[in-house]
Amino acid sequence: MTAPRLEAGRNFANKLWNATRFVVRSLEPEGADMEIRRGELPVEDRWILSRLSGTVSTATRLMDNFQFGEALRQLHDFLWGEFC
Repeated sequence: MTAPRLEAGRNFANKLWNATRFVVRSLEPEGADMEIRRGELPVEDRWILSRLSGTVSTATRLMDNFQFGEALRQLHDFLWGEFC
């Protein structure tokens, strides 16, 4: 482990923490049971949900093939570059 890799890991963990806090604070109290009607969502919400679905599918396929490093990179790139 090098200092830059540790710093990058810390920054990513912090980004993930802040994104989680944002989502949790944005939910309505009954939000966990809320049904998502994609057709009623704004285009930007449908876009990010589409990107999330693609990322999950890709990461799952990679992990099924024991390509854990690439799966992590896909998740990292989505969270850092698109979601956050």
